[in-house]
Amino acid sequence: MSGLKCKEYFLLSPRRGDYLEAPSVPVAIIPRSMSSDERAVVELILANEFPGAAELRAQVDFVQVVAKWGVDSASVDLLVLEGAPRSPESPA
Repeated sequence: MSGLKCKEYFLLSPRRGDYLEAPSVPVAIIPRSMSSDERAVVELILANEFPGAAELRAQVDFVQVVAKWGVDSASVDLLVLEGAPRSPESPA
């Protein structure tokens, strides 16, 4: 992944409270595009204004779902693919 210092992952959960406890082993899946519901959650989170928000919104088109938190879980791991705009801000 030339030009990237590391893979960018973030975790999502559309159900209240799911983000508090992730399983120890994600369920690998064939990478796929986000569903319309998954994309809506990401867009809702990124609707707020903060430094780097524009770049993160631009990354949405470069995101793939790469794992689920469990077989029946709605929570997923997302990967931002190479070539996506970079945010100037690092997470705290």
